[in-house]
Amino acid sequence: EITVDETIVDVVNDECADATVFSSGACPTCDNTCANGTEAFCGLDGSSSHDVWFVYEIVNNPTTVTITGTAASATDISIQAYDGCGGMILGEACGSGTDLLLECVTTDVWFVVASADGEEGTFELSITENAPPSNDECADNIYTGELTCANTLDGDYVDFACPDVEATCQADTPGVWYSFDASDAVPSFTVTGSNFELFEGSCGSLTSLGCDNVNVDPSDPATRYFVLVYLDGDFEVSSDVAAPDNDDCANADTATAGSTPGNNVCASIDGALPCQAGNVDNTGVWFEYTVPASVKQITISVASVGANGIMGDIYMGATEGCSTTLYPDAWTCSGEDLIISCPDEGDVIGILVGSEAENVGDFELTITEESPTCTYTNDDCADADVFATDPETNMGEVCMDGCNELACPDDEMDAACGGSVYNVVWYQFTTDDFDDAIETFLVVHLDDMGN
Repeated sequence: EITVDETIVDVVNDECADATVFSSGACPTCDNTCANGTEAFCGLDGSSSHDVWFVYEIVNNPTTVTITGTAASATDISIQAYDGCGGMILGEACGSGTDLLLECVTTDVWFVVASADGEEGTFELSITENAPPSNDECADNIYTGELTCANTLDGDYVDFACPDVEATCQADTPGVWYSFDASDAVPSFTVTGSNFELFEGSCGSLTSLGCDNVNVDPSDPATRYFVLVYLDGDFEVSSDVAAPDNDDCANADTATAGSTPGNNVCASIDGALPCQAGNVDNTGVWFEYTVPASVKQITISVASVGANGIMGDIYMGATEGCSTTLYPDAWTCSGEDLIISCPDEGDVIGILVGSEAENVGDFELTITEESPTCTYTNDDCADADVFATDPETNMGEVCMDGCNELACPDDEMDAACGGSVYNVVWYQFTTDDFDDAIETFLVVHLDDMGN
């Protein structure tokens, strides 16, 4: 007597149309026992293999999906993925423990798990989804900042990025996006690194400037620059010109009588001068001048020189050392001469020369010192010259030689005359018509020629 037991095994996901939805967590129905063989891949002929179907519903779009199959009672399994039933093959992984990496997927993933005849049974699956980086698209670029003469900007490739239609250097290679601007003060810059492409313009309307080690000369402060960093790439951008040594007052160049050359390319902003049309940012450099003995007046001039000279208005100001205190009327926003009268011997004058950032260049600073051609010591009331004879005795006219060339103003005369009076020298005499103890001071204000 022969007895046959027949057990019908219902494999629910034996066909693609019946694919089991796979989500995070435990493997759903990871068993291909008694499943039919329909797909030929990884050396399986389909007729003698056993395959079951799953579908993974992506969370991000685009996304990168990694599927890993691990054998259990089914000792050797392989995986093949599609973009739909009967659709395009996305990839395959042959053999247990082999990762199936699907990059930049934009649809749900259908995949079949198969094993050879006699190796059917259970297996394990794990699926990892990695969203693309935040700067995967040009429109979502990471802005790295404004390039100055003193800083550098950089960026690196980030995993799980997708290829970009804008790429011309490495088409079909994944990449991420960065952007930056160049300061008005930066005349040119260089981008170094590897596996990157530099663009200018705007997303959707970009012009490629080159790939790997790109120099931009001249740079354009009105242009936004974009960097597409390809797989395993990086970049660093820096100005071709450093800030001048005398960019700060503390490091001012020494200036003496005569001409001193200067350049404010890549100089930083030094605040604002009280210009007629309001405050103007001044990209300036500093000089230091020490007043020598006997100098009564200095004239400070500045002029653009050469083909690379400062363009437009030149700003200049004279300060008390490195303070923010300007000498009276000692500033200009259009290049006029500065005149400082009656400085004290040993005074240290800070001289700021600059321009708006887009007008930087070479210039020449000229300092002219003026001293009186005659000698006098009665510039102050305390040092008034004394008349030897009382002119009130009617014993004859008393005459004294005098000089007031470049003499300084005095508060007493300013108060009496209602404004600044220059070229003032002092004399004193005592008259018998008054108390002998009373001294009378005579202030002499001559013309500019000392008469």
